[in-house]
Amino acid sequence: MAVTERAGVRPELKSRYTPEVVAQLQAAFGTSAGKLLSDWHAETYACEGPQGKFVLRLSHRAHRSRTHVEAELAWMRELSAAGFKVPAPLRSVRGNYVEALPADDEFSAAAFSLLQGREIGPEDWRPPLFQQWGRLVGRLHRHSVRNLPAHRRPAWHESDFLNIERYIPDSEPVVKEKARAIIARLRASVPDPGCYGLIHGDVYQENLRLLPDGELELYDFDNCEYGWLISDVAVALYASLWRVRDYALRPRFAREFLEAFLAGHESEHHLPASELARLGDFLRLRDVLIYTVACKQLDRASLTPLQARLMEEHRQRIAAGTLIVEV
Repeated sequence: MAVTERAGVRPELKSRYTPEVVAQLQAAFGTSAGKLLSDWHAETYACEGPQGKFVLRLSHRAHRSRTHVEAELAWMRELSAAGFKVPAPLRSVRGNYVEALPADDEFSAAAFSLLQGREIGPEDWRPPLFQQWGRLVGRLHRHSVRNLPAHRRPAWHESDFLNIERYIPDSEPVVKEKARAIIARLRASVPDPGCYGLIHGDVYQENLRLLPDGELELYDFDNCEYGWLISDVAVALYASLWRVRDYALRPRFAREFLEAFLAGHESEHHLPASELARLGDFLRLRDVLIYTVACKQLDRASLTPLQARLMEEHRQRIAAGTLIVEV
């Protein structure tokens, strides 16, 4: 379970999403109303227009620039053309994939086709799913490395989600020091050939849908970035542990998950042992990222008991340099 569960767009940005702004961006895609699906980092709506039912996402430039949104959609179109099951970016009334408002591009709007698959349920949560998950990620990595996409997306260390100096309070010097150290260590590392490229960045269970034939759809490319391929493996393992509520069972589950996931990944793309050895550091980086985002998004004076407990767990692991699970 994520620390930031039930959190939304920061209040200082939320006020910018006025009814007038939302209405103008919806009208650009031929719709005048929509049901709010999510307001995490951006606002996402279920809408209906000339192209039928679709999803509309409105992003403030403080989260994603227009250039970054355009690059995200360009990569998604490439992946769709290569046979990946991803949402299709849709054109606006004026024929654009991205509509911006106002003239200074404060907001960017993008629309996507609906997914066809269903949510992953408890009955699916078994090694065959993990292997298929790994196969999908491996295929994505193989495609990225072979095609060397040159879209204008940020590198992993440029993410505002890792802006520890801005968001982690100075009252936590040990946490900031350890966070700086893991980022610096990874930035100084040189990846092996075929181990770095444009990655999804958030390829976890909530961003997957299961089709009747067992294939997986992948969506929410909002966090795609240039980074180590092993980072996607770490994200998948890290998030899968949210379903293992008994912490004592996590080491065994992690072994079973990785065995199946990496078997699927290896069938599509090889990661050498030197890269797999980095997995622990990328689990640490995930702790840093999620803690930084929690500091950014949440009001510590009004945390739920669950959020307070999870934030403290993240803080302690970062300060001690321990892992969410030994690998």
